[in-house]
Amino acid sequence: MNRKIKWIPKDRTLKLPDDSEIFYEKGKFDSWRVTYKSNGMKNYFQDGAPLDKDYLSDLASFSQNTDSKKIVKRDFDEIFDKVLERARSTSGNPVPVQEDFDDIIIIARKYKSNPWHALKTFCILYMTMISEWHYVLKNGDRTKYKHLLKKLAVYQVLCDINPVAAANTSKGLSPKGMHDKFDEYNIDYRYIEEFKIDLSKEQYPLA
Repeated sequence: MNRKIKWIPKDRTLKLPDDSEIFYEKGKFDSWRVTYKSNGMKNYFQDGAPLDKDYLSDLASFSQNTDSKKIVKRDFDEIFDKVLERARSTSGNPVPVQEDFDDIIIIARKYKSNPWHALKTFCILYMTMISEWHYVLKNGDRTKYKHLLKKLAVYQVLCDINPVAAANTSKGLSPKGMHDKFDEYNIDYRYIEEFKIDLSKEQYPLA
């Protein structure tokens, strides 16, 4: 865990010391689909776009292997807040920065049973939460909840909700239903929900 991971902005790619990569590529609705590539190295994830249920399952597993679920929650909240700070500084168009990945390395070292697995999981989660700010709905608007849905799913998993169920919580819920869910887990949604995004500052528009 002493070897550095490297964020390459021009390629939108995170290079890990085991030669695996996490990067953004063009998806159906935006240019921010997170993709993992093992490059033949030991793989904690399947090559391709990581599924919500997979990294939620990882977080549930990490919480069982540490002294308290509070540790995982605190670490997740720290990463969540980093994404929010990037969004604030870019008018709602966040991009990853090396500094955040350096901090994630420090976080991952706590997970003694498998720090590399923790590192990849938290890096994927960080990059996925960044991408949530860029997700474009069919009407051309950005998603209302940004990376709040990830916070809700993680909090549910840490309360022993099944990862698959947690990943699908938001499906079919009305705005009031979503607000009720956020309130149930003491998640303050108002600031992010009302955040005004400057669409003109999107660096990688979907062509």
